[in-house]
Amino acid sequence: MSTARKRVAVVGVGTMGSQAAWRLAARGAEVVGYDRFAPGHDRSAAGGETRIFRSAHFEDTRYVPLLQHADVLWGQLQQETGRELRRLTGCLSWGPPRNS
Repeated sequence: MSTARKRVAVVGVGTMGSQAAWRLAARGAEVVGYDRFAPGHDRSAAGGETRIFRSAHFEDTRYVPLLQHADVLWGQLQQETGRELRRLTGCLSWGPPRNS
């Protein structure tokens, strides 16, 4: 579906809504976003100062390709804005071994 010359309203511009608006605009849509709260509020799943983004998804490996694509998009957004939006660090995960 072509979004050229389409006008789109995104209701809720948290993590998912803002990414949807960005990708729609990149495809040529005229996008406006609406949110009940001001940017940076503490009422969302992504509220607060920091986030963790992990691609080692132990719960279900089917998420990994989606997470890898999201990682590419975060890099693209960081490059387009010229702002540091994420800082890659290491991670140590441990727990009981699986009984297979």
